[in-house]
Amino acid sequence: MTPEDPEAKPAPRARTQRIDLDGLRERARGLWRFVTRRGVLRWIRDILLALTALFTLFSVHNLRAQFPRREFAVYPRLGGYYDYRGALCVHSDYSNGKASYGEIAQHAHDAGLDFVVVCDKGTMQARNDGKVGSYGDLFLFCGAELERPEGRMWFL
Repeated sequence: MTPEDPEAKPAPRARTQRIDLDGLRERARGLWRFVTRRGVLRWIRDILLALTALFTLFSVHNLRAQFPRREFAVYPRLGGYYDYRGALCVHSDYSNGKASYGEIAQHAHDAGLDFVVVCDKGTMQARNDGKVGSYGDLFLFCGAELERPEGRMWFL
């Protein structure tokens, strides 16, 4: 069919619908009155508070399950200051090091160190495996070294 064809039907006109803004405002006001009179906002607030409380409790429980409390040797403080010798940022076989925690403890003990902070790259699995703590008169701490765009970060 061409436009000159007399039998051609004209294209239907697009329907426009008028939006009754006053009606919409009245409906919104009515809904707001219903929500405020029935206390729906209070119900929503209470539900959100309950969910937040449950999430917090679950998070604390999860942290306690991941990092159970351990008893460490407590050395009495006799007063004054003490000199401690130690090594910071040692890597074990949990990341790119070659020695296990036991070997690190043995070498540190032979060197006369009081503590060693092991900062493996991107993992604190040794803490979950129970490798940290007191090895006689030597104490091993577990940390992590993370590579970030801002630079390196160390965690204990």
